[in-house]
Amino acid sequence: MREVKIKVHQIQGYSYPAPFYESAVQMTEKALSIDKSSARAYYDRACYKSRLGKDKQEVLGDLKEAIDRNDMLRRMAEFDPDFESLQSDKHFKNLLRAGAARESKEETAVGKVREKLK
Repeated sequence: MREVKIKVHQIQGYSYPAPFYESAVQMTEKALSIDKSSARAYYDRACYKSRLGKDKQEVLGDLKEAIDRNDMLRRMAEFDPDFESLQSDKHFKNLLRAGAARESKEETAVGKVREKLK
């Protein structure tokens, strides 16, 4: 009998074998082939790729696509354990900061419009 070793990841107390994430990546790719505007599919794919240890640029590219479509995902990414390996990465931090700066500019613009309407 041949021994098979499967890489296992721990998430919030649950163990998932690496093939789970590989299948999940494939499912998000199928979802994106149907709806390329799905922010959540890009976000989820970034999470799964991060858990698999895929190329950082691939992960950040998907995360950027997700955040560009839904800025609330930027806030989620800040604390998401799926991105734990990227927390100290300068590109990850810059991506999150860029979204925060854009949000700040939008809030300033809204404030100016409110002032004019008074």
